[in-house]
Amino acid sequence: MFRNSAHANDDISIALENCTDKQVINLIFNKNYDFDKKGIDSFFNNGLINVKDDKEYFALIDELDEGYKNLNLNLKIYYNAVNEYSSANIKPPPPKYETINIEAFNEYTVLKLAWDKKEKKYLKEFISKLTASNEIIDKKKNQISIKTLQLFKKKNLKSKALKIYQYKNLYAKCENMHRQTPKSFMLNWFILYQ
Repeated sequence: MFRNSAHANDDISIALENCTDKQVINLIFNKNYDFDKKGIDSFFNNGLINVKDDKEYFALIDELDEGYKNLNLNLKIYYNAVNEYSSANIKPPPPKYETINIEAFNEYTVLKLAWDKKEKKYLKEFISKLTASNEIIDKKKNQISIKTLQLFKKKNLKSKALKIYQYKNLYAKCENMHRQTPKSFMLNWFILYQ
């Protein structure tokens, strides 16, 4: 399917390594990993990847730090706006259980919907700033993980397996995925991943 059988094992090995490398990067960058210089230094101190002199890498980290600062500022502004709106616009109280009837409930529903619509309109600008901040952070995280993967892929399999604690387990996981669906695995991790 992919190449002649003499190269098939090499292709599978490359696909398995691609899969495992991506799993390692996902572990680093998706599981509550602290995106700061100290956290990155602690991961890379095993000598497998050296980013200390990589200005592009640390520029991305600085941009990410700036994105988090911007997000925190926008969150404070948003919460202040929510409090300001709630203070100036009293939320309609629900009808009391003892005196509830259909007319009172319908009146409350109309008032509450109008209040919610007005609040949504008031907060729209603040929510869009929060969304933009989150999008910037996600973009920077993605760029950092791609850059890390590029650096990581340059290392040989033996050094990765020796220096990364979970590498052998993740490699076995990728082998199982290959056994379950070999053609789609090869398509994903060999052909599309090159």
